[in-house]
Amino acid sequence: MFKTKARITESLKEYGFEASTAASIAALSKPGLQLRSVPVWKRLPKNRTGMTRICGLPDLPEHIDWPWRDPYPDLDRRIHKFKMLDESSLEYMDREQLDATNKHFEKMMKQQSELCQTRRPLSFIAQLDLSDLNTDSYLGTLFPTTGRLLLFYDCEEQPWGYLPADSTGLRLIWDETPKERIGPRRPPEALDETTVDWALQYSPVQLIDNETVTPIHSDAPDLFAILTNRDRRELYADWFLEMEEAASLGSLSPDHRFGGWPSPIQNDMQLECQLVSNGLYLGDGAAYQTQEAKSLEPGAVDWMLLAQIDSDETSGFMWGDSGKLYVWMRKDDLKNRDFGKARLIL
Repeated sequence: MFKTKARITESLKEYGFEASTAASIAALSKPGLQLRSVPVWKRLPKNRTGMTRICGLPDLPEHIDWPWRDPYPDLDRRIHKFKMLDESSLEYMDREQLDATNKHFEKMMKQQSELCQTRRPLSFIAQLDLSDLNTDSYLGTLFPTTGRLLLFYDCEEQPWGYLPADSTGLRLIWDETPKERIGPRRPPEALDETTVDWALQYSPVQLIDNETVTPIHSDAPDLFAILTNRDRRELYADWFLEMEEAASLGSLSPDHRFGGWPSPIQNDMQLECQLVSNGLYLGDGAAYQTQEAKSLEPGAVDWMLLAQIDSDETSGFMWGDSGKLYVWMRKDDLKNRDFGKARLIL
């Protein structure tokens, strides 16, 4: 990763960008924190109350209850409809295998339906000590410099973020209670007894922050005003991918982040947050082409990354096939500490 915007400028110039263009792109970069996982063979500090970490048990005061989600209001869209195997499948499997497969599909759909219709506790994902992470307002004045930010997520349903009601499965708690009045909280029995393996509690892992300057990602709307030529955008996409790959090869730790720009896997997440938060369903992609979506596009630049939680073998959990969980907020909502308006993307 980069330590200064000047180094980003030099890297872009070396890659073939004109000096003025390289400087303009580098000016869009943001300060961010890479959160490095402490290896499992290193013991957690004895006094770890309020410490920045993923998994384990959250530190909460007595007056804050463990967050639960309400039943999802969009059940028809949410339940994954498996296509049942028909007689044509007998060409490559026998009747017993076909029946067993269809019964398994039915069981999964029933289980998901029951979970989505039931009020359920959320899983604890991460705890960020803001007084330690945002020292001297390194991330900017929009980010709090006091208290802790605790992230809870519905690991049973694992909403992806393209449904407006997916925010039901996300809860951010900003707590400024003094550390001497907080302590580890056990999850509700309903979560301890879950039948969904990936919703189980995982081992706590301490996160150590590393200050960096994150370059703007190649799909960001802010970038298009500078790189109006498609070929130059593709050149930047190639540069960005090479920098990301070099950074991942040079690090043995998962890519957790707080603030800055994300390390994206697919699509423009700012636009996705903007459209979904305004009620558009993006499950089939058709909404992107509507007039309503076009009218909402300018507001995409108001969204900023709050946190990126990577798959982490140190703790034992993984998002699908080595995916990432991203949490986004509008600038004004973050300024007003309105964490209930955050959006998630898996």
